[in-house]
Amino acid sequence: MAQAFGPSGLRKTPDSANSDASDRTDEGRFANRIGYIEAARAGGWRCFATRGLPTGRDTERQVTRMAWIRAHKILLVAVAVVATAGASSAADLDQGAELYEQCAQCHGVSGEGSQFYLAPSIAGMEPWYVESQLRNFRSGARGLHPDDVGGLRMYPIALSLKTDHGGTEDEKIESLAAYVASLPEVVPAPEVEGGDPEKGAALYVTCQQCH
Repeated sequence: MAQAFGPSGLRKTPDSANSDASDRTDEGRFANRIGYIEAARAGGWRCFATRGLPTGRDTERQVTRMAWIRAHKILLVAVAVVATAGASSAADLDQGAELYEQCAQCHGVSGEGSQFYLAPSIAGMEPWYVESQLRNFRSGARGLHPDDVGGLRMYPIALSLKTDHGGTEDEKIESLAAYVASLPEVVPAPEVEGGDPEKGAALYVTCQQCH
């Protein structure tokens, strides 16, 4: 195991975490080398190894090289993952756009929603939320209550994902949710039903002191 001596000549022994067992692994040797280099820099100690490991600047170069190799491998894996995700994401959006044509009849081409059709604005919604609601409609957890007029319309639409277009049902739900999330968020214009906005503005003078 590597040892270090301070300026006074006293022997510095590693703590129990740097045992012979841990030192046998690549991670253990790597961690020990890093520790000794940091100790040398902090205390001005002279480091050497009793197992034939390089000393001084050679140790630092080897540790740096090992760190660079590991970082390079991680980078290559990350690039491959991003490239694969990018290709599948483009395919998902294409299928999602095709599936959304049916949704646009009520929710609007831009996902702005329609009060007349009881369809809320869905543009820019988080994918996980759209997916969960589509699955709720598909299972009947939503869309079967007689007072839920909008939900009653959504139930058969969610079921149609089982047969329309290619891919599995879950894949189509994910593609549709990804497309909805990609739409720029739209804040629908307020639709006033009853009441007098001008009279309300006069009454709101009192409210605006706090609100």
